[in-house]
Amino acid sequence: MSGPLGGIFFDSHCISVLQTLQNFLSRKDVTSEVWKECRDVDANLLHSYRDGSAYKQSLLYSSDGMALRLHVYIDDFEVCNPIGSRRSIHKLTAVYYVVGNTRPKYWSQTSIILII
Repeated sequence: MSGPLGGIFFDSHCISVLQTLQNFLSRKDVTSEVWKECRDVDANLLHSYRDGSAYKQSLLYSSDGMALRLHVYIDDFEVCNPIGSRRSIHKLTAVYYVVGNTRPKYWSQTSIILII
């Protein structure tokens, strides 16, 4: 998809979230990790936001412990990293997500970060 934006043409590319998610969750190592994370742990310790009262009172997550949690992020970055008046000409915006059902120690690994 492309079009004018203030005299500048832009392009965008969309990647299917459903297809990406299906491919990601079809991996056996990922599936086992998602199941591991969903098991209850010591109720006296706070491990993540899942242990908080707002999460526990959520209609979706209180009724379905296997509901997928997608953490969506958006970042702007320069492809060429120029300095000066030409800055922002080559700027890209990336929208990506992490499946929150995996353990937090994996969230920063590039193999877990999926593009939208």
